[in-house]
Amino acid sequence: MSRPQPPTRYKATSRASSAGGYGVVEVWHDNMLNREVAIKWLISHDGEDQLLNEWRVLANAVSRHVVEIYDLVFDRHGALFGIVMEYVAGGTLMDVPVPDDEQQQIQAFHLLYQLALGLTDLHKNAIVHRDVKPENTVISVDGRLKICDFGLATPAGETSLQARATMGYCAPEFFSRPVPISLKSDVYSFGAVCWKVLVGELPKIGRHGIPEASHFPIEGIGGRTTLPIRLADLIDRCMSWKPDDRPEISEAVLTLRNELTRGRHRASVLLSGGPATIDVGTPRKKLSAGANSIQVEYDGYDFSIAAVGGDVFINNSAAVVGHRLTEGCLLTFGNASLAAGRAFAPFRQFVPELVI
Repeated sequence: MSRPQPPTRYKATSRASSAGGYGVVEVWHDNMLNREVAIKWLISHDGEDQLLNEWRVLANAVSRHVVEIYDLVFDRHGALFGIVMEYVAGGTLMDVPVPDDEQQQIQAFHLLYQLALGLTDLHKNAIVHRDVKPENTVISVDGRLKICDFGLATPAGETSLQARATMGYCAPEFFSRPVPISLKSDVYSFGAVCWKVLVGELPKIGRHGIPEASHFPIEGIGGRTTLPIRLADLIDRCMSWKPDDRPEISEAVLTLRNELTRGRHRASVLLSGGPATIDVGTPRKKLSAGANSIQVEYDGYDFSIAAVGGDVFINNSAAVVGHRLTEGCLLTFGNASLAAGRAFAPFRQFVPELVI
């Protein structure tokens, strides 16, 4: 195919190119903005639909964790021939070493958290990536991860006669006809990526990477590597055979965020006796006003009620053991018969900031 020239502001560089299923990606220099960009060129007419599809997705995707689109290149007939995109110097999730200590594991969690954030942004716009895998990520030298390669992306709820995907990462429903396009397919792929990053290999799901019902439920990831129970459970559910048994990707965001902030929360309650703080240093605290009291405990993730004495209410609902306290709730000590004798105390939780 005869390649058109991009606008004169872009100059070719000597950086190596990389080839994909339907296009080749080259690094060019934007002289106007003095930055390097990636241009994905069409290499055959068979890839025209995928290139158009990638353009449409990137034009509508708003996320810090999805590569940005900058410009388009058309041939002399006005047909789209190339996409000018954000260039991220660095590697992919394939280049991340399998964690062998706690610090490396936290770094892996941070990258998976960013992947989940990017997928959440796509899913909010009902976009299914359809080919979530380590190779379709880019990671900058300072640890920022972005999702790339949207040639197969499709609106959720549609069906397709094409089951293009990557063995080992594609969900079981990809092998039915027609293929249902579901957000939960990306969730399955996310679980497979977690296996690859945290264990170093994919789970056994069937021969040649094709999911077989007899292999499900698959071996729990907790049996292959040491992980926090909540995270191991989430990854196992991501790789459920039935889409309805998988969580939303937003749950993965919350679970990974909880791991990255574990032990760093602090809560404060102001009662007549003075302020009371609860954190990992003081994991259980008794809060009382007169004959009414609760014990609040912090397990590194959440603040919850461990014991109740008398009448205590949380946002007008009776306090019960196990109730999780959320940021900004109101504690009331004493029932309505006490009138002005009731004590009110706001429960304020301070959530650690995650810098990306």
